[in-house]
Amino acid sequence: MANSLAFWVEDLKSGEESRHELKQELGSDSEDRVDIGQTSPSSAEDSIEENQHSLSNRNPNVELHFNYWLLKAKSTGNFKKDLDIKYLDIGVRLKNINDFSSVNIYVPFEFSNIKYHADLGEKICKDQELVAAVFNAPVIETRSDPLDMTYCDFTFFNESEQIRFHTNILERQSGMSDGVEVTRFANTRGTILKFPQDIFQLDGKADIYFRFRLEISPSEITSISRIYNPKFWALTNAFEKTELVDFRVNEIRNLPKTIGNHIVNKSYVSKIHFFLIRDGKSEFKAAHDSYKRCRILESNLWDKYLGLENHIIDDEMLIYHWKDQANAGKYLDHFSAFAKYTKRDINSIEILVLFIILVVVGALSGWFGNLLWAAWHPSTGRDRERFITNIKS
Repeated sequence: MANSLAFWVEDLKSGEESRHELKQELGSDSEDRVDIGQTSPSSAEDSIEENQHSLSNRNPNVELHFNYWLLKAKSTGNFKKDLDIKYLDIGVRLKNINDFSSVNIYVPFEFSNIKYHADLGEKICKDQELVAAVFNAPVIETRSDPLDMTYCDFTFFNESEQIRFHTNILERQSGMSDGVEVTRFANTRGTILKFPQDIFQLDGKADIYFRFRLEISPSEITSISRIYNPKFWALTNAFEKTELVDFRVNEIRNLPKTIGNHIVNKSYVSKIHFFLIRDGKSEFKAAHDSYKRCRILESNLWDKYLGLENHIIDDEMLIYHWKDQANAGKYLDHFSAFAKYTKRDINSIEILVLFIILVVVGALSGWFGNLLWAAWHPSTGRDRERFITNIKS
């Protein structure tokens, strides 16, 4: 396991350049522009602090959202298979970031074993309930792109900033000049997703937000979580499976060297939310830190989010939330979340194997018992032979 994701912004105009631009807007000597003759010393200090606060608020700022879904859904149709849900949804919020070449995400999954779903954002934007659920805040204003569905602008009750939710993040196909590049990383295991600036409709005011889904094959999921089955479970009656989740972002020691070089001074991540969604039968055992919150998800709402049209999740869905945030004016250099769960689960194949083992053990024990009885009571064996001979005669 011990693999890490990575995030960085390429060719972003530096924070010093942004500060310089703001100083020009305020006046190159903004800190000295207070008229002392007309303003008290305390007012002068307050004015300087306000200008400095405006400068700090112009710093590039990235907030990342990760939803890791580990669930099983039963088919509601006659000929459809049950659905093994192994999704990683990634949401990116960019603040004060308008001049860049690309936003880049590295995932430690083999290119051919993941599916990139670009339609997640459009699905959310079409349902105001989902928008409020994703951002955990009531929506007070919504405005869409008048020409086509490439973005939606949202204003939330508890925030003054506007968010522009971009939905036009389709994967670039051969022969196309724009779109998201999803490519294999060099000759090693891993995939890079590159979101160029030209796919976003920027207005210089609203925060940039986009969200997508990665559907991960069982062979690749071991990069961030792994299930351990008990040994000799049929003999020890131990059906409890243990799952370890080890989720990391920008952990340089667990990244390829070239990726590690990319993220130095280019991540600008100040806040990370990690949500782990499990079924109600999974028992939480331990974690790297106390989770911020745990609750039951509303199935009627989140089934739509997951796109469960012909499937249903019987168990309750539990969501665990971890969060890490840098101090004001600082950035997170990495993020790591560890959690351990156990689940007592037995399927029909295991029941059949257990039944066969019990039958075989029972037959062998009876046969071995007869051998011991004949060995300890040889006369009984001879009497039985005479009895059988008399019957035949």
